Amino acid sequence: MEPSNFALVYRFPILATVGYVALFFRFIGNQKSIFYSLQLEKLMENKEEFDRYHSNDGRLLAADRTLGNLLEQAPAFLASLWICALSSEDNNRIAGILGIAWVLIRALYPIILGNSLRNFVPTRIYFVTLPAYTIILFMTSRALVAAFPALVLRDTCILPFIGLMFLFLGPGLPT
Repeated sequence: MEPSNFALVYRFPILATVGYVALFFRFIGNQKSIFYSLQLEKLMENKEEFDRYHSNDGRLLAADRTLGNLLEQAPAFLASLWICALSSEDNNRIAGILGIAWVLIRALYPIILGNSLRNFVPTRIYFVTLPAYTIILFMTSRALVAAFPALVLRDTCILPFIGLMFLFLGPGLPT
């Protein structure tokens, strides 16, 4: 069976999407394995059932944060990946490369976060989160400029600046 023309043309955005799905299941698997090990420990100690929603275990908090952050960015990532890829031939290649980069950056999240959390998320996590947001914003900007060429001002796309404005006028970064 030969691949469809669509699959050949959009192979890199497809690869980025498959990478996202694989990462999603990897993070869920990590979360579940920690949950089951904690449940087993609790049963061995007290013969009580483990209460997942009232646990302060740092390993489970880190696994929850890792998966939660991936899910928070998923709609924006997948939408921006595909609107960028579909907006022009040049953007197709750019979206594929940036989509793969986004997945690789997201794969670093649990490594940079660490195996255990306590009361706060460390600021070093911005080394993963901010580049991921930037990729999403860039792909969205490319798609909008392809659809509305008048948004380009002197060979510079104004949309990233608008996006940064919303970032800093919104809740912003913690101090």
